[in-house]
Amino acid sequence: MKASQILLSLGLLTIPLVSMAAAPSKQAKKLYGDHCAMCHGSDGKAVMPGAGDMTDPKGPLSKPDSVLVENTLAGIGNMPGFKGQLTKDQISAILAYMRAEFKVKAKH
Repeated sequence: MKASQILLSLGLLTIPLVSMAAAPSKQAKKLYGDHCAMCHGSDGKAVMPGAGDMTDPKGPLSKPDSVLVENTLAGIGNMPGFKGQLTKDQISAILAYMRAEFKVKAKH
């Protein structure tokens, strides 16, 4: 196989991965509903006192994912930790879902 064919094959293999990363999964939506919506609301607007408004551009979702993953695992403020309930990958997927759904970008 020529080098150009190998590179083309590798490039084609990455297309599904990019597509999956770009579109939040149904599983992430379900995880949000099961673990987050009771406090943060199905629309991202906090329903519990002390819960962050996920639609606020300066709110929790404005923080980098690495910070939010660790906060979610350990718990912060009134939010309990989800270590042992959610994996880092699941939390990252939930964050991608929330960012897409609530149209909030992280500051870098």
